[in-house]
Amino acid sequence: YQRRVHGGDMNSRICTAANDVLLFLAAQPHIGPDFVASYATQPIECATAFKQFIGRLNLLLGLLQAHGFSESEPGLTPESVFIVPVAALNGNNPRVRKQATLVVTESYKRIGRRTELYLRACKPSVLKFIKTEVESNLEGVSVLADVDVKTQEEEDLNVVEQFSEEETLKMQPFIEAFGKGMCCLFSKKWKLRENCFDRLQKQFELGDIAVSVNLHMKVPGQQSLIKRSFLHCCRVIIIGLQDAVPSVYAACCSFVRTAVGVYGPLIGENDFKLGMENAIVQLINRCSDLNKPVLVATNETLLAIARHEKLGVGFCAQYLMAPIENLNQAKMIVARLELLNEFIVAFGFNPGGLSTEATMTFAVSTFQSPNGKVRKAAVNVIIEVYKKAGNIVRTYLRNEKPALVNELKEKIMKIARKDRTKSAPIQRLANMVQPLGTEEEEDPKSAKFRRPKTFPTVIGDLDEQETMSVRERFQQWKRDKDATDRDVEDGVVVVAKTKMPPREDPSKANTNTPTPAGPGVKATGLTQAPAKQSTIRGRMVFQ
Repeated sequence: YQRRVHGGDMNSRICTAANDVLLFLAAQPHIGPDFVASYATQPIECATAFKQFIGRLNLLLGLLQAHGFSESEPGLTPESVFIVPVAALNGNNPRVRKQATLVVTESYKRIGRRTELYLRACKPSVLKFIKTEVESNLEGVSVLADVDVKTQEEEDLNVVEQFSEEETLKMQPFIEAFGKGMCCLFSKKWKLRENCFDRLQKQFELGDIAVSVNLHMKVPGQQSLIKRSFLHCCRVIIIGLQDAVPSVYAACCSFVRTAVGVYGPLIGENDFKLGMENAIVQLINRCSDLNKPVLVATNETLLAIARHEKLGVGFCAQYLMAPIENLNQAKMIVARLELLNEFIVAFGFNPGGLSTEATMTFAVSTFQSPNGKVRKAAVNVIIEVYKKAGNIVRTYLRNEKPALVNELKEKIMKIARKDRTKSAPIQRLANMVQPLGTEEEEDPKSAKFRRPKTFPTVIGDLDEQETMSVRERFQQWKRDKDATDRDVEDGVVVVAKTKMPPREDPSKANTNTPTPAGPGVKATGLTQAPAKQSTIRGRMVFQ
């Protein structure tokens, strides 16, 4: 072995014979493949000794085809076997690289995509070559999905600027956790920062959540490595959410949604919430941004976090409905109220989620703002709470101004009329849209205090005209108008609430008494009857 394989030989017949003998020895029970492989996987000192590489690779390929991988160290473990192929692939000899790809192809047949974990030391250009060769040998199999990511990382590292010693120390933990490409996160070029988050997202989708951790492969102490990776990931997220460039911020939000889904099953609930706390605060602070891509990315990320089983809408709401110190920050308050309204529509109220008490307390507190848009957004939140929880909102409105209560009354009545036009059953309507208080009800906070009647009930206390929908009222008005028009055309005058004086008999009138003529009227000896007029639907009708 030392002469023919490890040292290499120019004679192909001798190399073939030595290889056959070694495979024969590996098949013997008292020797075994692990013993032979422990010599075949030793590093080759001379990178240009292509004969040695070819001999070793032929032997490893034969051992894998005959025995597959084993778990005993040193031997035919993947960690030991890939020492020689990776060194061969990074070399310049095409024959050596071609032989190494055969070993990689055989590894894909045995352990699948776990093979890619041991190819991280290969150059991006080499990975493209491996991808082409392996996919040509294994039809219908896609491998090395992150080749483009590695290529982009190499291109970005070629153009990234030089960093100071202080900056290098600052980025060192992130480089150790996620790779050397993390230095682009601290670059002054925004495109490099955006590419950094795109690469991280693709790596997480493939299961590479750290340099030494892949979700498709279990290693000793993996859980502690995952926790450490999560803590570094949270710090990376905060850096991205504080970026002023919209495209970098949007890329970070997309990465956040992926990271939440990946770490969710791996991290405990308390640790998960503690790590995501600062990220949620940063997202809520950006929900009033005027840039549309930033606003869309923020809302999508917060909704994704609210839907997560370990975080949930209740965890987000406690930061969203935090007390507001400065009520003059109208844009921020309106944005939070609108987002809260979306949460109510999407999730409703349930134990452990949104609370009606916290929601109404927050909404009512914003009425103190002098801005009209803030008050309008708060009214919309209360209306949405009313749709979900009904009459409970009245206990939080007893100290509010009558103008506000009247506005809420009008909006609630519109809801009732809209449901009525859809032919909603009366019983269902009464249960769906309750009044904001009746004389018979007692305030739940005080058994001795009886609230005065605030709103009419939906069914009983409305006038006949008010209970009609807009369409019914319009049709009734049109029928009345048509009837009036027909009466006018026939010479019949109908005057509502006005009695017409009786017509005088012309035969009894005093024709000898002259009547003074009005302006523009020629005086005659006859009596001029006074013009009688009445208003019918805005028209003047003379008799």
